[in-house]
Amino acid sequence: MKILRFFIIFLLIIFFGCDNNDDGINTINFQFTHSWGNQPISESDLENTLYTNVSGNELNITRLRYLISDIQLTNQDGTLNLGNHQLIDLSNEESLRFTANGNVLFSENTTLSFRFGLSNEDNIDGIYTDLNTANFNVPNMLGGGYHYMQLDGSFTDDSNANQPYNFHAIRAIDNTDSNNIITTDTSFVVTFSNVNISRDNITITVNMDISQWFTNPNTWDLNLASTGLMGDYDAQIVMSQNGNNVFSFTSAE
Repeated sequence: MKILRFFIIFLLIIFFGCDNNDDGINTINFQFTHSWGNQPISESDLENTLYTNVSGNELNITRLRYLISDIQLTNQDGTLNLGNHQLIDLSNEESLRFTANGNVLFSENTTLSFRFGLSNEDNIDGIYTDLNTANFNVPNMLGGGYHYMQLDGSFTDDSNANQPYNFHAIRAIDNTDSNNIITTDTSFVVTFSNVNISRDNITITVNMDISQWFTNPNTWDLNLASTGLMGDYDAQIVMSQNGNNVFSFTSAE
């Protein structure tokens, strides 16, 4: 009888010991912030604040929505997949913060990665209910699937007139020859090394510097290209190249 009682107690210790993750975390919070250089941007700045890009274009922002996917944390414990995708909308405060669940060991040498947009394998037309509801779809004539980003506003052109811009990122497509349609996956993976995962329920903050979309490595002048970019194959390649410099890791605390 004593042996049986000891065995039951032993099993309970194992069960509850495994349930309490003393060596790692179960909850990871993400916070996405936005800036123009060192100037923070929030919902209240939409339509109300003017910015100047490297080409001297004075512009405002009326909408910013973008998609991230394949969120992962990797350290000596392995790789933890934290979610399929998140649509971030500057005008929707709730979308800037989200929580993922999983188990990863505490580590100062954790790598955070996510994809801007969707990979070709995941960018399948019509399969994501939330993105359909948000009207984030790309027309079939432009390859279907989903946007990576919608950055909209107006700018003052060289003749001092107010003009719209639609800086929309999608999978690059050249359909000028219907017998030879060219598509390129212009999504890209963002990676931050040495992220210190030090406690459970930690918040990881990532910033998008919107000014970098117009700066590095390619200087973008809205007078030369401001609308119709979704159907411009070369423009999508340039946008993807610049996008590799827009995100930065802020903190994990």
